[in-house]
Amino acid sequence: MRYHHDDAKERAMAEWAKRIGALNLMVDDLAAMKRFYRDTFDLAPLDEDADTLIYQLGDLYLALRSDPAHQPSPTDQAALARIGVGQLALPVEDVDETAAELQRRGVTLLSAPADLAWGIRTATFADPAGYVWEISQDSD
Repeated sequence: MRYHHDDAKERAMAEWAKRIGALNLMVDDLAAMKRFYRDTFDLAPLDEDADTLIYQLGDLYLALRSDPAHQPSPTDQAALARIGVGQLALPVEDVDETAAELQRRGVTLLSAPADLAWGIRTATFADPAGYVWEISQDSD
């Protein structure tokens, strides 16, 4: 099939792929996650029940779900997160300042602020479920 730049249907399909409206992450301890999001990001859930916490991050809805039948063991989940599976990225103005603020809030950094070869400065930390968060800014 040939792609036609002027084909409205194909353009519409290409546009939806550039936006994520919601992200569902499986977690094993909702109470720990709720404390983490409150203490780290000053966020309260938009909605919650016994198995779900829902947050809004800009235009993204983040649902944290506890469903033991559909999630890996905590050890497997943490190992996957450390290699980038389930990694979440947040653009910030100043990685060093944000990393220092995270540490003041009791967050342990997995990687200290560093410039990467492809032109960004990053630092990483993990939430209680083992998902890795990356804060990043363009390097100058």
